[in-house]
Amino acid sequence: MDHERNRPALPEFLLPSAPVYPEVPRKPAGEPAEEAHSARLAARIARVVARRTAGSVQNLRVEVRRDGVFLDGQCASFYTKQLAQQAAMGLSDEKQLTNRIEVV
Repeated sequence: MDHERNRPALPEFLLPSAPVYPEVPRKPAGEPAEEAHSARLAARIARVVARRTAGSVQNLRVEVRRDGVFLDGQCASFYTKQLAQQAAMGLSDEKQLTNRIEVV
């Protein structure tokens, strides 16, 4: 290996050319970040709703989309449904909130 170190460098015109790769189409910037933000927001809303309602909303599901935030699940009283809605409204990033929690 020492003999390679002592060898003179090749002139630039003798170096192999760099490979040219075709440009790969990419997703528009912001989509994966937006999806990640939506997932984090949905998880945060679900945690806050569960905490404020003491876990009394069964099968709670929070969906964050471009057109708004959607709450789904079942609970035993309208009071619990209202608590869940108020908790979610505080975190919904000024998106429209749709409360689809059923009182059973």
